[in-house]
Amino acid sequence: MNKASSYYMVLGGKKIFVEFLNIKMKMKKGTVGLLVVVLVLVAGFWGYNQGWFDNVFSATGGADDDSEALPTGYVPHALTSGFKIKVYNAEDTDATFGANDVYGKIWNPGTADWTGAFVEKSTTFTTSTATVDFTGASIYTGKTYDVVLYQGDGGTSLYPETLTITIPKLDSEITTLTYADTVFLFPEGSFSESACDSSTDAFDESTDTVTLNKTAQTVQGSLTWDCTFGQATAGAVLEDPIILFREKPGSELTDINDIEHVYVSIKTGGSGLTIPSGDLVSEFRAGVPLSVGIDKLRSSNNAVLTVEFDLPASESDVGTGTFQMIFDDLGDYRAKANIFGTSDYDTHASAEITDFVITA
Repeated sequence: MNKASSYYMVLGGKKIFVEFLNIKMKMKKGTVGLLVVVLVLVAGFWGYNQGWFDNVFSATGGADDDSEALPTGYVPHALTSGFKIKVYNAEDTDATFGANDVYGKIWNPGTADWTGAFVEKSTTFTTSTATVDFTGASIYTGKTYDVVLYQGDGGTSLYPETLTITIPKLDSEITTLTYADTVFLFPEGSFSESACDSSTDAFDESTDTVTLNKTAQTVQGSLTWDCTFGQATAGAVLEDPIILFREKPGSELTDINDIEHVYVSIKTGGSGLTIPSGDLVSEFRAGVPLSVGIDKLRSSNNAVLTVEFDLPASESDVGTGTFQMIFDDLGDYRAKANIFGTSDYDTHASAEITDFVITA
């Protein structure tokens, strides 16, 4: 590469020729020649590259444009006149909740502790505007918070909702704000009575208890029954419903292996439900809850299930004890609502439990 082409590359695309071939001066000092080269380069740069220079250092264009950056010097300010979150019933989107039905707490990100310190707690629920109202004195613009909306402290008629909210950067004269999005809360439902029914003579059901008396009845082989799995409260849901088969604590079976196979299938109804197929005996022995494949169980999802428990073919090999069929919400038996990692918020539907007691 000759010197002329190297200068061309440095100047970023303008065709400048620096011709030294006709210069016949003899330099006594190398610095004099260097000075001549620098002067030529500066002149060329200034004369031919003024447009490029303007583009690079312009405040409105070019690769270094920062016109979309937030204004410097912005200072967050408190929403001293209040902060509001609009809340509606998720199962009836035109309906608001009654006065004081919904509450809220706000934490700084990552600090949520249900029983610990928080930034703000709601002051009221305004029915006319369907808003959970905060004083806002400690809520600042341009900041992000963790929020939970719930049914009172320890209330049990609404499933709590957790969300992360970023308060927008607003002009300093704006001191009140209603959150842009409406939050929909789900009323907590209840399980239908399981209502077990079987053609098996051994069944003697009374108040969620099925008594299987080995002396009075034949208890062997396949034990099959139908039962209702459904949501019974109008306009409500059951969140993350599950089915659990297990031994009853304190009244375990003489031998858990007496339950040889377990099967569950949908007999009627069950829109949207997906019951695990195949032999579920391992889940029974381990006490593992079974997901039904739906996160909100409504009355439109109600089903009649057929359940089969296989016992030893010889009645003499069938032991005694109690096993249970449990329907519950929130993903497990007696689970509680999880609010930002805590599990002490006592919101959950009452489990529907059927005991199957095998007696001698």
